[in-house]
Amino acid sequence: MIYFPGHSFFKKEKIHMPRSFFSIKIIPILIFTFSHGKENPIDPSKLEYKIANATRIHSPIIIDGYLDEDAWKNKLTITDFLQWDPDNLEKPTKQTEVIILYDEKYIYAGFRSFQKKETIRPILARRDAWMDAAGTKADWVAIGIDSQNDDLNASLFVVNSAGVQIDVLLSMDNNISMAWDAVWKSDISIHDDYWIAEIRIPLSILSYKDTENQTWGLVLHRASSYNNEWVQWPGSKRGARGIVSRYGILEGIRNIPIPKLWEIQPYVLGGAIEEENTKKISNIGMDIIYPINSNTRVSATFNPDFGQVEADPSVLNLTAFETFFEERRPFYVKGARFFTGGGEFGEWNKKGEGSFITQPILLFNSRRIGRKPQAIDPGEGQIIQQPSQTQIIGAAKIFGKTQNNTSFGVLTSITANEYATIEIESDNGQITKKELIEPQTQYMVGRLERPLINDLSTVGLMVTHVAPQTLTPYTTGAMDWRFKFFEKRFTFGGQIAHSSANAQNGYAGRIDIRYDNTKWWDVVFKAGYYDEKFDINRLGYIRRNGVQGFTVAGGLQRRDPWGIFRQNFLNLSYFNYGRLDGTTLVEEIELEQRNTFKNYWTMNWGFARAMQAYNDGDTFRDSDAWIIRRPAGWRTSLRIGSDPKLKISGNVTAINETYDSGSGMNTLNVSMNLRPTNSMKVSLISTYAKTHLEEQWVKMQTNSNNKKERIYATSTQLVKDYRIRLDYLFNTRLSFQAYLQPFEADVNYNNYKVLARPRSFEFIDTHYMNNNDFISRRTNGTFVFRWEYAPGSRLFLVYNLDQTHFFQDSEGIWTESQTNSLFIKLDYFFRR
Repeated sequence: MIYFPGHSFFKKEKIHMPRSFFSIKIIPILIFTFSHGKENPIDPSKLEYKIANATRIHSPIIIDGYLDEDAWKNKLTITDFLQWDPDNLEKPTKQTEVIILYDEKYIYAGFRSFQKKETIRPILARRDAWMDAAGTKADWVAIGIDSQNDDLNASLFVVNSAGVQIDVLLSMDNNISMAWDAVWKSDISIHDDYWIAEIRIPLSILSYKDTENQTWGLVLHRASSYNNEWVQWPGSKRGARGIVSRYGILEGIRNIPIPKLWEIQPYVLGGAIEEENTKKISNIGMDIIYPINSNTRVSATFNPDFGQVEADPSVLNLTAFETFFEERRPFYVKGARFFTGGGEFGEWNKKGEGSFITQPILLFNSRRIGRKPQAIDPGEGQIIQQPSQTQIIGAAKIFGKTQNNTSFGVLTSITANEYATIEIESDNGQITKKELIEPQTQYMVGRLERPLINDLSTVGLMVTHVAPQTLTPYTTGAMDWRFKFFEKRFTFGGQIAHSSANAQNGYAGRIDIRYDNTKWWDVVFKAGYYDEKFDINRLGYIRRNGVQGFTVAGGLQRRDPWGIFRQNFLNLSYFNYGRLDGTTLVEEIELEQRNTFKNYWTMNWGFARAMQAYNDGDTFRDSDAWIIRRPAGWRTSLRIGSDPKLKISGNVTAINETYDSGSGMNTLNVSMNLRPTNSMKVSLISTYAKTHLEEQWVKMQTNSNNKKERIYATSTQLVKDYRIRLDYLFNTRLSFQAYLQPFEADVNYNNYKVLARPRSFEFIDTHYMNNNDFISRRTNGTFVFRWEYAPGSRLFLVYNLDQTHFFQDSEGIWTESQTNSLFIKLDYFFRR
């Protein structure tokens, strides 16, 4: 889905003028290339100036998948599509016709895609399931609209040949969010020689300027699964940076009103939760969206419920640092990209120690809102019962754009007081009482962003504030920037940030510099710095502070087919990460190569050399711990994947890590996707990981000579992780989804020893004899029956399963806990 079509140095207006008029020329760089065939006569730099026209209509259209109303006849038809894949910028092998209409309430798109009926693949899938309902697995069409004409933000509406809808928000030209669920209407029909998609989009869900004549950005897509052909209007050069900035021009829309329709979605819920005791639950709440004007919308939620959201996956984390989990709650996911501070290239779930240092500084981590209560330590006694999460009373957000193109967003949430049951020893025996452990708290995050120099270069300001009653507030602020020049090939981005937490001020910063030749090569330099007082974890996420690091990388690429290949990428990178005192924590060089074959199979491999460094993670467990030397090592990886379009597809990934100390890890991941029918999909992911560590931290202890000893052990960690997902679609509005994750971690300790001296990997024997072995088993799952009984209105029947079994060898017993729930939820959507 993602393509990376450029931009000139200066601010671009969507007018019909050759791109070269605005372009700045730079000295060509001599590279060796393989040339074949004749040059395509199409000038890719002029494609985004192609114009399509919309026609106003005055009679209603019934959305039934048939273009038989008079309004569809004798109108301007768009037919000049170009291939995106496989033969970029060539003429399509099959014709596609599109007509765009509008009235005072809606914009309409009618697609007629010519193709033999027997080759059409009408795949049923969950809404927004891009890889199942679209991609290369199904036939689909799409219309993308940049209604603000800013080359940065757009809405994309996708319909496949089974009628499955996908709606996508695009921001910052390249960022894609699938979390947006707008209410719009579509229908399809399949004929002997073509299929039709009819789409109606309410103007009320689009943001546009209050002007008489509208000029919008437009893109049209059509994909055919049987021959893997993907065509576009206006078309774009494969490998060119940017998505929204490569849209064509839509004209002809005039005198449309500014809609001010409330979108209201109340819900009612009832069910039961089974923990130590079974308790009944009932709830009511509401979501509201109101457009203040054509470019500004307010969203609010009262007493929200996220019971149908899939649970976090189980992981084994024996480090001193927090695991990062992605946000899954729809209210907080929608619009979250705006608060990443120019994070176009951010991957917060990226693996690898220290990789966070070159990623965007995450000032806003919405998972902090509604977290497990923990703000106040009760001091005395033992907590015997407490809520698993903090209740969110309400939340609101506003996103918009001013007349001078300054984008803004503000989000606020309020959480309730939460209490724990405390057990206290007294002269009269044990007594219990309720203690406040999380006070009512207001969370706020806001950001401004304004284009500078050209449409795709922006500067932003951001602030967050957490105000718990009776406790000290926490505040952060930041400035971010992203400049793009030379047809978007050169990018310079970064952030500087300040935190005020626990009466301390901290600072951090990052830069991101890259140049993409788009055809043959690219280079990247990224660096980050966090001082020792920088603390954003009350509302943001930082793995640790007091560190700095950088990476430099370069790659060769071939995006056009040749020989047996469809695409090739070769990347070489160097990464250095360490403490501010100069101690190197990670130093690594990696070579990675990725291939896609013409049959859509893939093969990737990589080699990495980790140089000798140090590990200070244990000092975060105990202030008396020492920094330990980290011996050098190797990492190799191989991944082979099949064509995802096959009824049985999958991939296998093998990773081996071997260090000079004798430590190492072997990981095998096998994933399979089975589609026995067009209505059913089964996904299986199995991960087997065996880790051997010679330097597993155990504890601090004082020996008989009253000297402190740092106890380590040789450990073996065996992790088995299985993830099973079933989707069954009765039709596009009625579905059943099941997710189940059995997880087991078996950890054994032996050969206990004492670290001899700081910054070494030398150990001496110890008489420490405790048994620290344990087994952890957890099974969690979510089972959802979903019926969209009216557009935007849904009935959920949900069962959540969460069972944990833990065995500690030293105690010789299993402990068990469970939190299972069953509930029914009904919501209703209406515009007023």
